[in-house]
Amino acid sequence: MWVNVSLSAVLVLFAFVTKAIEKNEFGVYKTKEDYLSKKLTVIKKMQESENFNVGELIFKDRKNKEHKINCIRKKYWGFRYVDGNDYIQLNGFFAKIVIAGHINLLVSPKANVTKDENDRFRFSRANEGNIYFYFIKDLNPKTLAPFEKLIADQNSVLKEYRTDRDNYGDFINKQLKYLEKYNAKIPKQKKGRKNKL
Repeated sequence: MWVNVSLSAVLVLFAFVTKAIEKNEFGVYKTKEDYLSKKLTVIKKMQESENFNVGELIFKDRKNKEHKINCIRKKYWGFRYVDGNDYIQLNGFFAKIVIAGHINLLVSPKANVTKDENDRFRFSRANEGNIYFYFIKDLNPKTLAPFEKLIADQNSVLKEYRTDRDNYGDFINKQLKYLEKYNAKIPKQKKGRKNKL
């Protein structure tokens, strides 16, 4: 699957991930505010873990002894894994953050997500299993909902999405096109409520 995404957003994300990998900055975000301010609690010598998808992280101490951290038990909001990606807790597992904005796109934790030279996303399965896509608002797992429901507060975007009959190949390509349009607009706030992102 190939998807166009704005060049500036991809370059910023790529630069941030590359910098983190070069510095070996992997660790946990204790709160959502830590993630938004990029305040990472670094875990040095983080190792690959078969169960990172359920928040089980492994690191080695100075004596090369392995230790485990259970992010769900510790109530950590998310983490940056050794693959350079950020993950957020979503209903008992950790999903990979692909696009952060007013509406966020998350994917199955073990799915492969790459970008080509034209800044298009490619999603593929890691080993066996399906790829699942999750849409939430403001990085709040409680807002998990179908894409159309999340863009419903921007009637012009929703109407254009519903009437668009172009062939995008896989369904996610069309959703990502309209996700970018939605995130480019300033969402209308309901009276008495403030945007938290």
